[in-house]
Amino acid sequence: MLIESYLQQYERMTRFLKRLENQNRDQQDYVDDMWSFFQHCFHLKDWIKNDPQISPDIGSKIEEKINASQTLKIIADLANRSKHFRLDKKREDANLTGVGVTIEVPVLSISPEKKEANSESSKSKYHITIKTANSHTFDGLQLAKDAVKEWDRIFEEFDIKKS
Repeated sequence: MLIESYLQQYERMTRFLKRLENQNRDQQDYVDDMWSFFQHCFHLKDWIKNDPQISPDIGSKIEEKINASQTLKIIADLANRSKHFRLDKKREDANLTGVGVTIEVPVLSISPEKKEANSESSKSKYHITIKTANSHTFDGLQLAKDAVKEWDRIFEEFDIKKS
């Protein structure tokens, strides 16, 4: 696929959010997708800043918008931590500190009329904990949803199209 527009990165970010909403899968795959979401979400700023279709004035203001948003500052820390292991430029000093899972197991019931058991399968729900330097904690999936909403707000403010 050719690199043509910041929209490709925006769409990639939203595809990764959809992956995160699908929690019924392997834990390591889920955590990998969470880290990937952080990177794609944060680096949308670079795509906007470098896209020749976007006014350079808007590109220069994107960094200001990120630094004014607690959600996007947390995403920035997580993206950079996942890429570089160590975080040199700390905005909120955010880190992924916990991964938990709840597994919902259906109640087995056998229908005497049909002479068969229900065929529902178990479902996973992951709990990714993000913690900042001031000990505030955030749920990873909710943080991801909030970050996309924040980008949508920024796009609306600058009258940048999303599709």
